[in-house]
Amino acid sequence: MADQATRQMADRLSLVADGANDGIWYFDASTGTLTVTPRWCELMGVPVGDGRLSIDAWLDRLYPDDGPGLRKKLEALVSGTAVRFEHTHRVRMPDGIERRFLCRAAAATDQARRTRRLAGSILDITAVAIETNGHAERDPLTHLMNRAAFVERLGERLSEFRDRRGAR
Repeated sequence: MADQATRQMADRLSLVADGANDGIWYFDASTGTLTVTPRWCELMGVPVGDGRLSIDAWLDRLYPDDGPGLRKKLEALVSGTAVRFEHTHRVRMPDGIERRFLCRAAAATDQARRTRRLAGSILDITAVAIETNGHAERDPLTHLMNRAAFVERLGERLSEFRDRRGAR
């Protein structure tokens, strides 16, 4: 009976993931293994393979300005200082096109409140970002950031600077 209920729940969750059209990922904190769905691989422009890779292999695909922010959010989940997050980041695809993703994640803890697992999704928001802003984050001719993107990045860097300064 429990096996049947587990299978039904897995089928439901699989259907939800397919319907959302998001790339799904799961991180086992005890082994350091990141497991991703074929849709995640498709969105990120990587071969499907066995669906396992390292967090660094993921972060290495991000724009250098975006990697530290996502790493910080992931570390906050692992350390237990956060239980969920949302983060946007850019990826240069193998064909040279820039894509923007929204990453959402949550942590699962054990009885001692230690993080054991992280799970999340990525959603390609490139078209939405262009529609919302009326233009891309960077000017296609000059590749300079628009004002909103600049102010957002400046705020992130100031926050990181304050965090590093406070850690001394």
